[in-house]
Amino acid sequence: MSDEQVFFDRFADAWKIPTAERIVSVLHEDAVLYQPMAAPLHGRAAGQANFSALLQALPGFNIDIKRWSGSAGVVFIEFQMVIPARSDELRVDTIDRFLLRGEYAYERRTYFNPAALLAALAVRPTLWAGFIKYQLAGSRTQ
Repeated sequence: MSDEQVFFDRFADAWKIPTAERIVSVLHEDAVLYQPMAAPLHGRAAGQANFSALLQALPGFNIDIKRWSGSAGVVFIEFQMVIPARSDELRVDTIDRFLLRGEYAYERRTYFNPAALLAALAVRPTLWAGFIKYQLAGSRTQ
């Protein structure tokens, strides 16, 4: 089995029952994580603190994986972020690109449209407190 397949399988398994520890288990200790609306996160510990804050601030946050592709140490995963919001849920189309060293990612870049996320949040006031809490926690984990 290729490193890319092993990585993807571990990534998908981590998100079946997401915890910060499980999510970052696919990362190298010195991984760098880049995402819109936030400064880069350096190291597995910073990633774990960030995911812990996310999961605490937005209970029920998860992802719905659509497809993936990988070769030559690069893995792309297309998914929707799923954020429960009382009577409905917010879904945000997202792509993660990972650079691998063996079976572990040393870099992750997340791509999504921040304007779409903010517009969807604007009409879901039940998510405002959690989103603000996450943003404030994120500024402390960098």
